[in-house]
Amino acid sequence: MAIASYPKEILVGRNTDAKYIAFGDDSSCGNILLYAFLIIERTNTQSIEGKVVTLKERYKIPDSTPLHCKELLSGQYRKKHKIDHLAPDDIRKIFTGVFDILNEASACVRYSHCDLQSGLDNLGVNDKKNTIEFQHVSGKTIDFPLSKVTEDFKKLFLNILPSLCWQIPSAEFPSVENCYIVASADTTIIKPFGKPGQRADNLNFGYSDINLPANTLSRLSPEIAKTNDHIMLQLADIVAYIFSHSHGENPNIEFYKKLMLHLRSVGHPMTLTHAAPPVMAINQGRR
Repeated sequence: MAIASYPKEILVGRNTDAKYIAFGDDSSCGNILLYAFLIIERTNTQSIEGKVVTLKERYKIPDSTPLHCKELLSGQYRKKHKIDHLAPDDIRKIFTGVFDILNEASACVRYSHCDLQSGLDNLGVNDKKNTIEFQHVSGKTIDFPLSKVTEDFKKLFLNILPSLCWQIPSAEFPSVENCYIVASADTTIIKPFGKPGQRADNLNFGYSDINLPANTLSRLSPEIAKTNDHIMLQLADIVAYIFSHSHGENPNIEFYKKLMLHLRSVGHPMTLTHAAPPVMAINQGRR
């Protein structure tokens, strides 16, 4: 009797000598879920951070206030962080300023996205009844009770997206092996199938066997950091927000689509209906 062997696991994302650093964060817009990695050449990060400080000074944003979409876009948070003097047009100019800074530094973006409702439907999840349908070998179907369907499955789908960001081979974009990865912390406890649950950022970095030898899997192993403590993660938050709002319906979609074109990017749409080859969508960015 042959003894099954476990696949060899290769951890990626912790190469401290890597030429590039990839900063990752997620965002959503309606049913669109998106994860993006903002990729910067290591030697450019200090210059970018200096320009962001200057941008904040121009709009009288306190040094202690993070350049984060939650703070910039919520009236309640703007008041709390003493930036309620910012008008909607100021916010758009700040977003444009951030993308100008990143474009000047030859930053690029790898991202992946999916549709939440389509994913729920294709997996047999009933988000009205909080159940998922399973079929017994006899052919009988049963409804298995779930916890908070929309929020928990949103996080579960987001766990697949970070790995997919790296699955499109392209000579124009750094590969995962050439990047040190820093990902935004997400302390949300999710438990779709009941207790005890796990932190969302424990689930966000899955396995892949694409372009690897037989019986070998790679797994993203990023440094997890708080967005508010890291300027570059704040920029990744803005990038993810702009990209998700370029794909999801919202009143400002044309502005976000135009802004997205500032940066070189390669996107991978995730399908939950069947296994499919990667679909490449490359944006060459503004030159």
